[in-house]
Amino acid sequence: MRPLELRLRNFRSFHGEDHSFDFRDRRLIGVVGPIGSGKSTILDAIAFALYGRTPRIGQATKSLIHQRADHPPVSLRFEVDGIVWDAVRQLRRTGPSHHALYRLPADEPDADRVETILLERQVNTRVVELLGLDYQGFGRSVLLAQGRFAEFLNARPAERDQVLKGVFGYDRIDAIRELARQAVKDGKREIEKLDIRLENARAAEARLSERKTDLAEAVDRFEKLKAVRPDFDELTERIEAAEASKKASETRLAELRNRAGDLPDRAEAERRLEKARGVRALLEKAEQELEEAASRLAEAEKATTTEEFKEREEKCKKADRWIDRLGDRQKEVKETAGEAARATAEAEKVEKSVEDAGVNLASVEGGLEAAEAAAREADSGLRRAEKLLLDARHADMAGSLREGLAEGDDCPVCEQPVHRVPPVAPGAAAAAEEEAERARSAQQVSQERLRAATGAVEAAKAALEAAAQRLADSRRRVEAARESEAERRALLDRSRAEIEALLGEGDPAALLEAERAALEALRSEAAEARQDRETKLGRFNKAA
Repeated sequence: MRPLELRLRNFRSFHGEDHSFDFRDRRLIGVVGPIGSGKSTILDAIAFALYGRTPRIGQATKSLIHQRADHPPVSLRFEVDGIVWDAVRQLRRTGPSHHALYRLPADEPDADRVETILLERQVNTRVVELLGLDYQGFGRSVLLAQGRFAEFLNARPAERDQVLKGVFGYDRIDAIRELARQAVKDGKREIEKLDIRLENARAAEARLSERKTDLAEAVDRFEKLKAVRPDFDELTERIEAAEASKKASETRLAELRNRAGDLPDRAEAERRLEKARGVRALLEKAEQELEEAASRLAEAEKATTTEEFKEREEKCKKADRWIDRLGDRQKEVKETAGEAARATAEAEKVEKSVEDAGVNLASVEGGLEAAEAAAREADSGLRRAEKLLLDARHADMAGSLREGLAEGDDCPVCEQPVHRVPPVAPGAAAAAEEEAERARSAQQVSQERLRAATGAVEAAKAALEAAAQRLADSRRRVEAARESEAERRALLDRSRAEIEALLGEGDPAALLEAERAALEALRSEAAEARQDRETKLGRFNKAA
């Protein structure tokens, strides 16, 4: 482990802003300064950043907090086997402290963290793994506590030896030496026990060898006896009877001699022997049939218990479920296709209504143009009639002024002498008034027609917009119905693909029925083989 940089704030005597100690590119470092300047604090900070405690303070870590601060942070960047790590710890007067260990890709100020370890126990465990030293070993071999060195210098040789043992952990050697001596004693006792057990094992091995020889001889005899089993059974019965009682055998022999005259002749004995041979042949045939039936049963049961058989059964179950789904999918496709067809038909009707609304709008717009032209004509006629009326009224007023006016009189309008009095045309204003009234009526009628045509155009536009909106809605419904139909068809195709993968090409129901029939045939074959074996076993028992 090589320290790279130590950073601390509000840690013991280091109060205020951050303090940084750079150890990079240095092979030998000395920390010098007057008493109380914080030399030991730097070493405490290194130990605390690594292990969360210090050799001088131990676990009383809250005493490391500066008296005018609450949560001092301490971090140590160090390198192990070319990998850079940041150990960060932050004490708190109240509440839990913060512990973290970060692995960095390089020794750079803003390097990203590639690994983060939190919680005190996990951080301490990883530091021990990286440094190869636990806290006790670090305090004995790397960072010697300040008081322990003074104790070492002032101690007597024996005490100095004790201090060295305590510092470097050598005091454990005495305990280990004592444990080793006890282990040697225990080992010797165990060896003595093992020697006794070894002797017993060798004796047992000798006895086992003898038993193996006896067993080999017994097996050989068994094989020979097995070869002549039919005769052996009969001879065994006779031998057992003979060995049961010698006297009984002699008595029996005497009785047999006495009854020798009652035995059948040679021809009868041969006939009975021939009958026995026939019975033996039947027994052998029954035994052969029983073996064949057992072999057939074994093959049939094997065929119904193999992994392939189980897989075929599972395939049938899966195919059955997929076939059920297939019916649902077909029904869903049919329903969505119907919905799409209905939506399409509705959209076609709405599209026709849009066309009709467009035609109607064109028609009423033509009427509006005619009404506007008529209104303009009526306005123009009204203006002409009103101008004629104004002219006629002026003429009537001029005529009224001419009445009683003679040549040489002063004009009542311009106060100039009249040289000639124009003739008077009475009644012109009345005629012009009638014409103006007719023009006003025509203008009002044209305005009403214009308003009616404008309303019809607005209504036609509104109807066209409503029809267009209905058409857009219908087309969206058609698109949604077609998408739903496509999704249902995709599900249907997937169901068919799953069934085809399980059963192959063809009618799913027929293929499933055929597969089930094949499995049932194997089960029936096993049942028939079992029944045939029972029948053959009965025959064999009867023949025996």
